[in-house]
Amino acid sequence: MVDVFRRTNSSQKNIVNLGLYVALFPQLIAGPIVRYHDIQKQINQRVHSIDKFQQGIKRFIIGFAKKVIIANTMGYVADQVFALNVDSIVPLFAWIGIIAYSLQIYYDLRVILTWQLG
Repeated sequence: MVDVFRRTNSSQKNIVNLGLYVALFPQLIAGPIVRYHDIQKQINQRVHSIDKFQQGIKRFIIGFAKKVIIANTMGYVADQVFALNVDSIVPLFAWIGIIAYSLQIYYDLRVILTWQLG
């Protein structure tokens, strides 16, 4: 809407293309990572094929596995360590918690960026 107001882009008349852009960025409150005029050409001139569909399904499955298997498991480990009483945490547990939390954040963000940037 800001780009249309500033007249840097014309309004999108195709509801499917507009819906595709909105679906790519579910957290509109924080603002989209990529502005519409940056990907307008890709949305308007996209090509469909069985090979591209298979690549998309493969990318989704790999990203979903990273999220469920790695990120969620590391989050569970970090939660268990951080739930311990401060007096009972030994340095080894503290490091395990720090590393697990770091890996959780890394894989969560990696999955998000992989989906959005392609």
